[in-house]
Amino acid sequence: MKFQKGTSGNPSGRPKNPTSAMLRAGIAERLPELINAVMEQALAGDMGAAKILIDRCLPVLKPQAEPLVIRFDGDMQETINQIMTALSEGELSAEDAGQLLKLIGAKIEAERGIDKDKKLKAFDLNFI
Repeated sequence: MKFQKGTSGNPSGRPKNPTSAMLRAGIAERLPELINAVMEQALAGDMGAAKILIDRCLPVLKPQAEPLVIRFDGDMQETINQIMTALSEGELSAEDAGQLLKLIGAKIEAERGIDKDKKLKAFDLNFI
């Protein structure tokens, strides 16, 4: 038997698991005690307990690059060269270089649009 298009084959949905809900509620009630127990174990030298606390409570530190100054005024080709040099010297990640190059592309497109608007206005003024 085929299912009709647009009609669920399981209209009442996935059955709820009462055991899971009860377990979550029990953990939530005693969460402070559980955290203290894990902390005590970690302080007693249990590295597994320490790892649980660190993994769950502290954010993962991401590497931070030194600030890199790239000039966006003036010649766009020079700016592109600066980005490519920084990329090749390891001062800039490929992802960051790609994002910067997209920004330059957007700036170039915006400037082309402004130039077109100026030309159209000048064209219109010539016919007035």
